[in-house]
Amino acid sequence: MPRVVQRKARKDYPSSGIKKGDMYYYTSLKMQRGGLVKRSLTPFKPSQLTNSPFKSGFLSIGEGWEDGDRDGAAMREAAEAMREVGTECQDSFDNMPEGLQQGDTGQMLENRASECERIADELEGLADEIENLEDPGEYDDSNHDPEDDDDVDAFEEWQSAVDEKQSEEDRIIEEAASLLGDMPE
Repeated sequence: MPRVVQRKARKDYPSSGIKKGDMYYYTSLKMQRGGLVKRSLTPFKPSQLTNSPFKSGFLSIGEGWEDGDRDGAAMREAAEAMREVGTECQDSFDNMPEGLQQGDTGQMLENRASECERIADELEGLADEIENLEDPGEYDDSNHDPEDDDDVDAFEEWQSAVDEKQSEEDRIIEEAASLLGDMPE
C-alpha cells in the first residue's frame, strides 16, 4: 500500500476540489513510468490505493458491503459485482496468448475468476438463506395476562423465535463479510 500523508494546500487543485489552505490527503502510486499522484479532501479508501483493476474492484465490493444495509439485497448486489470482477479476470485470461496462459500470471487470472464465481455463488446462497428466515412477527400483547402461565409461555416462545432469527441473521451476515474480506491471490 502506498503511503498517504495529510498536507495543507499551497495552491488550488480544482480537479480534486481542493482550495489553497485546505487540508487534504496526498499519495503517489508507483507505475512503470513515473507515478500517479492522487489528492482528496476525504481519506482514501483501500480500493483507491491500488493500480490493479482486480484488487480495486474486489476491495470496492467489500467497502460497499461495509457501508450498506447488509441484507439479502446487498448480498445479491455484491454477488453480481463479484461476477463482473470475475468476468474481467476471465476476459483478461482469454485474451492472453496460449503460451502465457500456462504461466504464473495466466494461472493467477484463472484462479481469481473461479474464486470470484465461487464467492458469488456462496453470496447468492446466503441471500436466499437470509430472505427465507421465518419472521416471528410482532407479539400481540393486547390479551396478555402476566398471571396466566399460558400467556407467559407464549411470550417466551415468541422471544425465543426472535432471538433465534437474530442469531441466524448475524451468522449469515458474518459469513458474507468473511467471504468479501478474503481476496483471492
